[in-house]
Amino acid sequence: MRKFNYEDFDIEIELDTGKDEQVYGGYVNWDEFRTTQEDEILEYFDIYLPWDKGIDIKEYIKFITQPLIQEFPALLAESSFNTMEYDDKSKLINKITILFPTKNYSIINKIFDFCGVPSGTDYEYDLPEGLQFWHSILYDNDDEQYFENPSFSLENHKEMLEEIKTKIDETDDELIKKSLLLTTMIFSEILLKSLIRKKLPDTGGIDIINQKILNKAINKKLRGSIEELREIFHLVYGEKAPTLKWINLRNSLTHEFNNCTINGNIICYTNLKTQLPEEYDLELSIQVQENFNSELLEITK
Repeated sequence: MRKFNYEDFDIEIELDTGKDEQVYGGYVNWDEFRTTQEDEILEYFDIYLPWDKGIDIKEYIKFITQPLIQEFPALLAESSFNTMEYDDKSKLINKITILFPTKNYSIINKIFDFCGVPSGTDYEYDLPEGLQFWHSILYDNDDEQYFENPSFSLENHKEMLEEIKTKIDETDDELIKKSLLLTTMIFSEILLKSLIRKKLPDTGGIDIINQKILNKAINKKLRGSIEELREIFHLVYGEKAPTLKWINLRNSLTHEFNNCTINGNIICYTNLKTQLPEEYDLELSIQVQENFNSELLEITK
């Protein structure tokens, strides 16, 4: 049977804000999601649970032969299922009525756990990228012209780095520092994508079907890995893209945000590839991105 995929559901993302209305990101209360979309989740997994109903032998066979029970047979050991009563007034087996138990939320949660439905509450950087507030603000746009937005020019990118550097220096809040630092890295990657998109040929001269196919392929490449971005940059500019020297820190901030710590002007994190601890100077992290901007200027001017 299939496993849970958040993209198949309408999941409500709530905002995590501070006293000054600073938005730290989004969060999802998965327990509330389980409750409010219980029927949709059960239908999604094609799970048959006729609570409080009298079912005949055919319906009971349908229950015990469904994929859920075949893959999770331990469920039948639950007291609600192994003590089901039945009405044996009829002498014909196909006329016997089996009394299915009353809804049991403990069982439902065990089923959801088995199917991979999250529980508890996940905050911004523990959420899948598609559910992250900042990721949706910065990335979610199906229009290929998104990457041609003039706000992602080399000049504005440089100004953004200077502005965020000032904000990082002015705050002692570790959460805000890490959020701002991650934002600079995301914008640096967006700059690279913007420069690639601006150099690609215009697709307006081809028929609409092929135009959509081509644009979709381009957008998929632009949303690919860093190595794929550098590869397509090389193709359109004829030169290698500058190295994104901060990528290990970026990945750690994205996937293990809460495990990254700041001591003075040093951010400590785990390199997700080597699983070894590493450190990065906050000022240097901005400086290498400024150098990245300068290198791109030399290539694209």
